[in-house]
Amino acid sequence: MIEIVIPTMWKSDKIFEMIHRYIGNTNIYRIHIIDNSNEFNIYYPLGINSKKVIVYSFEENTFVNPAWNFGVSKCKEDSIICLANDDIEFDTEIFDFIINHKTEFGIIGMDKDNYDNNINNKKTITNMNNHEYGWGCLIFILKKDWVNIPNGIKVFYGDSFMFHNIKVLCKKLSGFFIDTNMSTTSSSSFVMDIHKQDINNWELIGNKSSLNLN
Repeated sequence: MIEIVIPTMWKSDKIFEMIHRYIGNTNIYRIHIIDNSNEFNIYYPLGINSKKVIVYSFEENTFVNPAWNFGVSKCKEDSIICLANDDIEFDTEIFDFIINHKTEFGIIGMDKDNYDNNINNKKTITNMNNHEYGWGCLIFILKKDWVNIPNGIKVFYGDSFMFHNIKVLCKKLSGFFIDTNMSTTSSSSFVMDIHKQDINNWELIGNKSSLNLN
């Protein structure tokens, strides 16, 4: 079964369509929405009529990487975790493909070519040696393989930490078009102020998976 973790501040309209698609996919057991702007009730005053959806609203922004840690902690031990950006849109057939290729697991992110309208539709999972553009917009990992991201990196470098520090093979999924405006929330002036701190902390962390910057 797949459990989705989505941190959001509701800056992209794509999340509303995707929540609907997630609910409709039979391979999705649970959808964990981390409401980092405490605005869920504004957009869904009547809530969401699905037992699949759990919303966690916080008065203060927890930021993306701590939200991933929190969301994963709420998932079942035998789950496939899907970390999904809130500003992407894609065909949920991707979940059927993932379920049918469970033996190929490691950490599976997206091929950079998935963001190209002229995408090659050959659907494959391949090993990768270098961290590529767009890999972290949609990530699949087994709950048992998860390692918490250090608290010192809030918005950026969470996927880089995973790529360099979680001790399973890093892979990429090709052949699925991902529609995105890329970094809708993280490009805001408020978040960019955090970027410098994240850069400094990431340089300290490097490949030191045991380092926890609070």
